[in-house]
Amino acid sequence: MHRSTIIKIASVILLILIAGVVCYVLFGGEKNPADPEIPPAASLHYDYQKLYEYKNIQNTAEVTELLGFLQTANDLSIDGAYLSEDALDVRFILNLGPGEEYHVNSTTEMQDMVILFALIENLDRISFIYTQEAYGLVAPVFRANANDVFAGDIASGAQTKELFAGHFAEQVEDLFYNPDVKSVVSYDIDIAGSKD
Repeated sequence: MHRSTIIKIASVILLILIAGVVCYVLFGGEKNPADPEIPPAASLHYDYQKLYEYKNIQNTAEVTELLGFLQTANDLSIDGAYLSEDALDVRFILNLGPGEEYHVNSTTEMQDMVILFALIENLDRISFIYTQEAYGLVAPVFRANANDVFAGDIASGAQTKELFAGHFAEQVEDLFYNPDVKSVVSYDIDIAGSKD
C-alpha cells in the first residue's frame, strides 16, 4: 500500500470517529437533570403541549373547549359547564339504555380534575355531574383533596410549559385513585354508592 492511500484511509477513519463523537454529544449524550424530559406523546392520555395553551382561562366558553381534550369527554358528551369565581361544574350526559350502568372511573376523573386545577389556578372546587335523564350523580372534588391524591401542590406543576409537559405530565399519567366508594349510575335512575 502506498503511503498516500494509508493517509487517506486514516483520515476517513478519523473523520468517522469525530462525526460519531459529535453525534453522541448532540443527540445521545447525558441530559441535564434540570431539564425536564417530555414523555413521548403516543404514551400519554393528554396532549400536554396543547392543554397548556389554556393556562389561566377565565370564561365558560374557553373552559368548555378545554373540557373537550379531557379523558372523560372522550367517553361522554358534555351537556354544559358553569364556571364561577372559584368553582367549576361540568355536566356529562350518560344516555344509558335499559339495564345499563355507568361506573365512574375514579382515576380518569381525578386525572382530569388535576389537569383542570393546574390550568385554572383560582378553582377551589370542581364537580363532575353525570346525568341520566332528569337525575344525576355529583362528584365534587376540592383542591385540597386533589393535592392529597396527587401528593403535591398541583398548581406548581403548571408554572412553565416545560414543567407541565414534562415532570407534571409523568405524575398525572402515574396517578391512581381508588376511593372506598364506587360511583355508579344506572338506566333505572338508581343512583348509588356501592362498596367494593
